[in-house]
Amino acid sequence: MRIGRHAEGIYWEISLTTRVGIADLGSAFALRVDGGEPVAFAGEAEVAAYGSRRDIFFTGRDALAAMDRITPGARLTIDYTETGGIARRAAFPLNGLNAALIWIDGQQNRIGSERVVKAPPVGRHRVAALADLIPARLTAQHAADSDCVARTNLPHAAEITVDPAIGDGMVLYLLPCWSADRNSGWKAYVSPSEDIFTNLALPEFTPEAGWTATTHLLNIQYDAADRTLVGGYNDQSEGCGTRGLWRWQPYAFRLVEFRASWDCDSDTSASTELPLVWPVPAQAN
Repeated sequence: MRIGRHAEGIYWEISLTTRVGIADLGSAFALRVDGGEPVAFAGEAEVAAYGSRRDIFFTGRDALAAMDRITPGARLTIDYTETGGIARRAAFPLNGLNAALIWIDGQQNRIGSERVVKAPPVGRHRVAALADLIPARLTAQHAADSDCVARTNLPHAAEITVDPAIGDGMVLYLLPCWSADRNSGWKAYVSPSEDIFTNLALPEFTPEAGWTATTHLLNIQYDAADRTLVGGYNDQSEGCGTRGLWRWQPYAFRLVEFRASWDCDSDTSASTELPLVWPVPAQAN
């Protein structure tokens, strides 16, 4: 859950980023504070995905009512349904929220301004229209990639991400590429102009090959607010996998953290954090 206000915007924004599954935007979302009466959102005028299929924003007249309940509250729950019909509940503590909102007011020189919530987020496109933002030349380039299957055949075909202002005059595109039992693949492209699309490669590590770069982005998630990518190989049921965090810097993504375990026969629990590979862990004396 995120509550924030764009530096160039008037309205505050309330959003939910789903980490497991894809929310069914045709179903209702219910926001409850401290177990009280729900504030319901339904229909694209009130709840929609912007920028990424996983980033759900709450707008319309009821968004202000939700904000009025959230700010003095202690705990927020959001009930929704995934595309497969699975009911989900996301829960968030609200401790420290008011202090954080006042800090944002101070940073934006807006101390005392109203907590108004209504309009769609600044600088993001509604996901239903994202396919229209993919240039025909990029669509053809991606379709011709022999690593990828036809997007219409993929279960995550709708999970397109477009950031038209990632920085340095670039546009970022994340397009579905393939899908397997535990993992899904994307290809990423950065574009400085309407006819140049560079396939993005990210650094990774394996014991056999050492440090390399790959264009196969596994289970990738993009956070437009932080301009970060998070992804990796998911095989937790066997105690192994990888997880990387990359943050945008001028003209490229920089590796911030890489975690991995290649011992697939270990008894590592699925809840155990993967060992740190980068930055190199400090050696005990």
